[in-house]
Amino acid sequence: MMRRPLHPLRLLRLCLLLALQWLCSTGASACSMSLGAVTASPSNVTVGATVTVNLTIFYDHCQGGAMQVGDNAPAGFSYAGCASSIDWDCNNVYVSGGARYSVYVPGNNGNRVAVLSLRYIATSAGSRSITFTEYQTQTSRTVNITVNAAPPLAGFGIGGTGSASTCLPQTLTITARDGNGNTLSGYTGTVSLSTSTGRGNWSAGSGPAPAGTLSPGAANSGLASYSFAAADGGAVRLRLAHSLAQNLSVTVVDNTVPASSTVSATIQYRDNAFVWAEDLGNQIAGSNVAVAGRNHDLQVSLIKKDPGTGSCGIASDYSGTRNLKLWRSDTGNTGGPWTAPGIVAPALAAVPASRPAGNNLIGLNFSAGVASLVLSSSDIGKFALNLDDDSLGYAASTISGSSGDLTLRPFALVVSGIAMGAVANPANSSASGAVFGKAGADFSATVGAYRWSAGADANGDGVPDAGASLAQVSAGGLAPSFNTAVNLSPLAGSQTPASGVLGSLNNGTVSGFSGGSKTIGTLQYTEVGSFQLASAALVSNYLGSPGVNLDALVFNASGAPSAVVGRFTPAGFAVSAGALKLRSNLTCAPASTFNYLGENFEQALTLTARNALGATTLNYEGSFARLDLGSSAVWQLTGVAGSTRFLSSGVPLRLSLLSSGSWSQGVSSDLKLTVAALRASGGPDGPFEGADALRLGVAPVDQDGVGMAGLDLDTDSPADGVNDRSLIATVPLRFGRLRLQNAIGSQLRNLLMPMQAEYWNGSAFATNSADSCTGISAAQLNFGNYRKSLIPADAILTNSPVQLASGRARLILAAPGGGRAGSYDLSIKLGSSDAACLAPWSPNPAAGSSANLAFLQGGWCTAGGSYDKDPSARASFGLYGSSPNLIYQRENY
Repeated sequence: MMRRPLHPLRLLRLCLLLALQWLCSTGASACSMSLGAVTASPSNVTVGATVTVNLTIFYDHCQGGAMQVGDNAPAGFSYAGCASSIDWDCNNVYVSGGARYSVYVPGNNGNRVAVLSLRYIATSAGSRSITFTEYQTQTSRTVNITVNAAPPLAGFGIGGTGSASTCLPQTLTITARDGNGNTLSGYTGTVSLSTSTGRGNWSAGSGPAPAGTLSPGAANSGLASYSFAAADGGAVRLRLAHSLAQNLSVTVVDNTVPASSTVSATIQYRDNAFVWAEDLGNQIAGSNVAVAGRNHDLQVSLIKKDPGTGSCGIASDYSGTRNLKLWRSDTGNTGGPWTAPGIVAPALAAVPASRPAGNNLIGLNFSAGVASLVLSSSDIGKFALNLDDDSLGYAASTISGSSGDLTLRPFALVVSGIAMGAVANPANSSASGAVFGKAGADFSATVGAYRWSAGADANGDGVPDAGASLAQVSAGGLAPSFNTAVNLSPLAGSQTPASGVLGSLNNGTVSGFSGGSKTIGTLQYTEVGSFQLASAALVSNYLGSPGVNLDALVFNASGAPSAVVGRFTPAGFAVSAGALKLRSNLTCAPASTFNYLGENFEQALTLTARNALGATTLNYEGSFARLDLGSSAVWQLTGVAGSTRFLSSGVPLRLSLLSSGSWSQGVSSDLKLTVAALRASGGPDGPFEGADALRLGVAPVDQDGVGMAGLDLDTDSPADGVNDRSLIATVPLRFGRLRLQNAIGSQLRNLLMPMQAEYWNGSAFATNSADSCTGISAAQLNFGNYRKSLIPADAILTNSPVQLASGRARLILAAPGGGRAGSYDLSIKLGSSDAACLAPWSPNPAAGSSANLAFLQGGWCTAGGSYDKDPSARASFGLYGSSPNLIYQRENY
């Protein structure tokens, strides 16, 4: 049974550590949870910006309940919300002190992964580190964020001025700006508002509504204050009603920055005024928003106030065809100039940027005080439309009216032409198949702002239809004046592998547009796998217009919509050598200082998958790790000892290899190479020691062709000066053999048979005094060829096991029983079968096991023979001859 989240105060009492833990009382011990990567996007921001921190969380067999997430609550951040990639209830988040959150998580019956997104607002400048700690293992993850001081406030833009009606509030747009006229999107200050007449009433605007707090002054005082919220993005719409027909200006000031005081252009309130309306069918989202290249319906009404009653209404007696003056007042962050829009009917090719000397809108037809017209456009922009009737035919003074700021936005922001060199983005999110390129390497994309295309907007809402192709969306052509920075970033939780981490998209700010488009060639994605480009609100408050956010469409190489970018591979592998264990099949104490040719040694390694920037690619694991560490073929193991080459394939074949290991977050785990440098087929060689020791190298290549990032060993002989491997070990090697010598002694006493290890010193075999590790046991001996009265029961090794010391040892053979005497032969079974130079014979007792020392077989049978024979010798007990009555015998030499 699932339990609802505990009260936050109780949570605080239960959780003394800032941690990630389960607080459900049933089945808690069965719940396994771990914290994966933690990333911040963006990680370099300006004060006031929102930072999304994504936590990858793995959990298994948890029964549901409240999950506790804790961080170190760095100064300068405030919590701003939560989202989850799966069915976690982020609507019930309890916050305590901005540092601890409780999220309700349903139960699960298997391994699951989720991305928990926590949003912070950067409230002050500085470098910040947020550390999250997982409770069960007390492992932590830290993400670093740089918060830059916002450019200083220089003043405010005040749009929506011009002619206004005393009957209706005028909408004004107030935008915080820096010294370059750019919107301060992180501005959260408080401004004081006043009018030059000392009259008027302030109210909240719409489309969108302000996110901050408006505090109106006394009624009809013209005073108010407004506290910007981060969600305002530095711009807000407010309304000012003024009942008297007067000219006035508005002053906006942040009192903490007196120099920010800004006085608006004149607002002309009149009892008789043209009032504008737009998009009467509400097809385009937002208020006072039009789409570049799409005709936009407008309406002008003459509103008049009755001087006797003060009542307001449409001047229904204002009818007929009118010749008027129409012009625009360019606004926006840069103030234009913008490409001139036009009017469809009555035809006006270009609306001028200033009041014309004569009438230019000829034949506008009013019916009962209302006229309709259609705006045409070929570009983006932001402006107010102004209309004058100075004919004095209806009123004793000029009738004027100004629209609010009208924002012409692009029909679509398009990201296309994603390529890495000549390779177009295959948009592959699987673990195999087409490769886009190396993680961390530069790739390019083109961002373009396009005008409206009827073929991509069946319902005419100014938004591209779902599934529209690049050809359809771009048919209207580029909006040439578009030059607003666009921030490309990866979509939270979009990475593959899904259980991996979302990489960073470096250099994602696209600016410096020309003709409405820009190709950037320095994008870098830092991880293996794929990601999706975020498409929502790549531009916020476009041209300083509150709520006008520009989404993007992403297209693949064939022109179909797809936000997937990938697949990325590592740029290369880096290797670091661990412990080298010589004579690894034996337990040598102290450790051996050499290895026999043909004998196994083990080299521990750490292999790391890295991107082109040198960082570890954490997603190189599971099916996305395309280098099989257990496959000996991928390593291309090669060595050189002096002038002698050792190859694992080809001729001469002198290396054998077994490998094992696995991948975890881009780093090999328990990686071990078990190698034997094989004997030469033509007889003994070496020794390979000192300067001539075997230098062993690898050059692994995965299924995608990813190889070593750097090579430092030339294995050619003679060397050609080109490194072809990465050095992993230097191994001293000796060609060895194990030797037994005949022994003779009394049948009444145990017999000592010499055994010694020998190695080829370059000209002859010599005792290998460095060998204090080789040993045999009684089970590895063959006995046979019994002579005189000896029987198999007499074949006994009494000092089993026998181990060499400084290359020498003695086998102690038991004296025969029952007064027997004679001789027998014995051999050591070094390999898988009997290979002594005693054939034909039938050992009894025969060796029950192999010593597994085939690399110590010698060429015992014939001079210059192959070195594949087991050592053998004769043990003789007692002196015997033809005359049993002989008392004394002496031999002269």
